[in-house]
Amino acid sequence: MAKHSMTEKRKICEILEKKGVKIYFSGICGASMSALAELLHKEGFLVTGSDVKERGSTGVDSLGIRRYVGQRGENVLEESPDLFVYTLALDEKNPEISAAVEMGVLCISRAELMGAMMGRYEKKIAVIGSHGKSTTTAMLGKIFEQAGKNPTVLSGADLGHGSCLRYGGREYLIYEGCEYRGSFLHFYPDVTILLNIDLDHTDYYSGIEELSSAFLKAANLSSLACVINSDDDEVRKIQSSIKPRAVRVGKGDEVDFSYKTEQKSGKISVTVGGGCGAFEIPLSVLGEHNAENAAMAASAALYLGISQSCVKKALSEFKATPRRLQYLGKCRGAAVYYDYAHHPKEIAATLSALSSVGYKRTAVLFCPHTYTRTKSLWGGFVKSLGAAAWAFITEIFPAREEPIPKITGERLAKAVSEAGGAGEFFSKNSPTIDPIFEVGADSIVLMGAGDFGEIYKKFIEAIDKESELC
Repeated sequence: MAKHSMTEKRKICEILEKKGVKIYFSGICGASMSALAELLHKEGFLVTGSDVKERGSTGVDSLGIRRYVGQRGENVLEESPDLFVYTLALDEKNPEISAAVEMGVLCISRAELMGAMMGRYEKKIAVIGSHGKSTTTAMLGKIFEQAGKNPTVLSGADLGHGSCLRYGGREYLIYEGCEYRGSFLHFYPDVTILLNIDLDHTDYYSGIEELSSAFLKAANLSSLACVINSDDDEVRKIQSSIKPRAVRVGKGDEVDFSYKTEQKSGKISVTVGGGCGAFEIPLSVLGEHNAENAAMAASAALYLGISQSCVKKALSEFKATPRRLQYLGKCRGAAVYYDYAHHPKEIAATLSALSSVGYKRTAVLFCPHTYTRTKSLWGGFVKSLGAAAWAFITEIFPAREEPIPKITGERLAKAVSEAGGAGEFFSKNSPTIDPIFEVGADSIVLMGAGDFGEIYKKFIEAIDKESELC
């Protein structure tokens, strides 16, 4: 699917200025897709869409937005939209895209639509990085809400109220900018927060150099400033090439906002210092990685003029977003968590966070996400999963990809064991989750970006049943 010219981008804006415009979202249940669909619905557009299968739609259903289960050209013919929006998880052979093209409907990606929508907002704040985008976006949104700014927030994860959207005013737009296939290059923020850069999406980027170059281009789209994590190795490499003002955040001395973290009785706090002096923020979320996210959100908010009191109150009350080290409950002596970690560094951060609060025997049920990521980061997965007391590994969640020979969940589990870890294959079709409880773990984490399906339901049922007995 080709990039669009400036003429076509103007056409998108012209379409959005009309009343009664019908917009069709192909892949409407995806987190970022659903957020944008909800936003346009609330703005008065006639929104419909589809997804490949029946699944939770994160707010779409609650608004009464019609969606089709299964993607067929007939769906598009039935709706006859003025604008067709697709997720990059689809390819050009998708029957709905083909039907839209044959009908002469303008077809654009979610990122292109979002870029066109941005002109409606006075101040735009982007959150980009390989890890922590959704959490930092949610943190920043809460800070601005606490400050009475009524921001509109678009996240790649549920913000905690069953939707990836916080529908607010037109003064502030806070959004998560995804690097996949250069999506964030369609956006034009005033301020960008650059969290970190780590090799990922190797089905699109040839290596860390190309990925870092894309992040630099995204950072340079900012009109005012880029708040950067000076402690990240790859971010430091591009720091001198960032054209807008670079607002440096880190634990060192040569920064604009310094911070330090401290672990107290299983709780972590972050102390942030800037021009107005240092202040401590006790956090309710776990892990050094979340303390870093909080420091970045706090520093960006302070730079933008939000008071220390608003920052402290918002972040101290902030709870983990769903599926970001989300506590599900206790069952058979083990605390059960749900986590989105799907990269070796994220797996390591999650295990470290659980260890920091006293868990000594953590069992991971890991669902690898995409064949290309599993292949490219194989050694990292073997090492990070080997650090768990037990690593149960499922089939690979393919997302948009075709299988790669010899790249399987079974072989990854075997590799973990051969490297000295406790790896074991565990099918998502397993009739029981008993083997996971029987190892004697004090914490269990369902981990990965894919769909756990019936396994997740079995865990919830087991937790609920034990709660009823208590």
